[in-house]
Amino acid sequence: MAEICREVEERIEETVWEPVEKWVEKRVKKCKKKKCKKWCLCCNKWFCWIETFLEKVVTWVAKTVVNVVVRVVCEVVHDVVNFVIDVVGAVIGIIVDVLGILWNVITLDWDDVAKWWRELLSDLTDLGTAIFDGIKIIVRVATGGYIAEYVREKINLSRLRDYVRKKLEKAFGEDPKLLDSIKEKINLDFGPFGLEFRARSVRTFVDSRTGMRGQPPNLVTLHNAGTIDLYALSGIRPSAALDRPEVEASLIVGGGLDEDDIDDYLASQGEGPHFRIFALSTSAENEKLSVAGDKGRQIGIKLKWTRHTTEVTQAQDIDVDKDELSRFLQDVAGRDPAGSDVCTLAAAAVFTLGPVGGKRPFGWTTWFTSANPISGIIHRDRKPAAFFKYVLIHECGHYFSLEHPGHDGLDKIMYSPRENSWWSWNLILEFLWWSGEPRFTLDDGKRTWDFLIDRVPQCLMS
Repeated sequence: MAEICREVEERIEETVWEPVEKWVEKRVKKCKKKKCKKWCLCCNKWFCWIETFLEKVVTWVAKTVVNVVVRVVCEVVHDVVNFVIDVVGAVIGIIVDVLGILWNVITLDWDDVAKWWRELLSDLTDLGTAIFDGIKIIVRVATGGYIAEYVREKINLSRLRDYVRKKLEKAFGEDPKLLDSIKEKINLDFGPFGLEFRARSVRTFVDSRTGMRGQPPNLVTLHNAGTIDLYALSGIRPSAALDRPEVEASLIVGGGLDEDDIDDYLASQGEGPHFRIFALSTSAENEKLSVAGDKGRQIGIKLKWTRHTTEVTQAQDIDVDKDELSRFLQDVAGRDPAGSDVCTLAAAAVFTLGPVGGKRPFGWTTWFTSANPISGIIHRDRKPAAFFKYVLIHECGHYFSLEHPGHDGLDKIMYSPRENSWWSWNLILEFLWWSGEPRFTLDDGKRTWDFLIDRVPQCLMS
């Protein structure tokens, strides 16, 4: 689902429907103040009530029809365009991969044959995913799935709004002024519901020239020691067809980085080409932030991202172990150990994460507690993007205290392959009819707001 479609609907909500709803509500109050005409048993108030009721009905119907049409048309167009782009891109990639394999077979360059074979498997996976997306679009259009998902979402948000209203009134009822300001801030009564939450996306990178004066650069030293594989780190010789990142590697002057450039760089002990490698490509970051912005609204959070980059120079910041999380968040992501920055989510993209139980996880998060005030996210990117684009929003769920238990099924954003079953009763229905994607549940939204109101109420007031 496109974040832009939600934003278009929200803009209509803010600029058209909110003023109308407030005007109708204000008019009701005026009607209550009218003096009763006893000779007709207050008939002047009857008509006022009837008139107001009809206005509300007309407004509700118009609002629902317009919003449904805008969202559904926007989402269908967005999904179709993305489907075409993905299919064309995958087909072109497959053609290039096949030609690459044939050429290297002819030239007997078996290393490059293996490289192109990995690329072919990756592109075939992308094509298969795109075709499945096309099937989902057809089924959802033919059976009204787009409309059904819109209705379900509105029902869940209405129930979440009611839950938040009761929580707020219980927590801040003794301070009506503060309560009203919080309600207005999150659009509890009118407009698009949700708390605008600041968020920082940080892409880590390495630079080929960084190092101590008079010594080889860090990357040369780390590569020669076997601590890192510079070819794999740059994405030139990935170790697997699928479990590999979408890094961004380029020369400072001269465009893309290739294998010959790294050969020259290592042979010259760092005197060769000057380049940088980012742990996450710009396009991959765009997709992850868009997905996070879209899905966050399901739990009443409007993530407002800013983008940053920061250089890492030590091996422990390139391959980050879990027990280094707090140190990394302080030293690299700049988090306050006292937790004063909890109202700004920080998510750092890293090259890789240290193994746990023989497998490398995709992200780690620590959320704010009085005992452990350091909070933040680190995550790594992997292909295929169709699956791993949800890693960031999954970790964002952890940031707001959501956990894995109770999330069986690939249709849940908080699903974990380590702790949950991939199957749920709603799995097929969700992907072929409802949203076509993983999602947050209503209980996820309630727990998120329990955390906000009970643990970090300052984020509602700032």
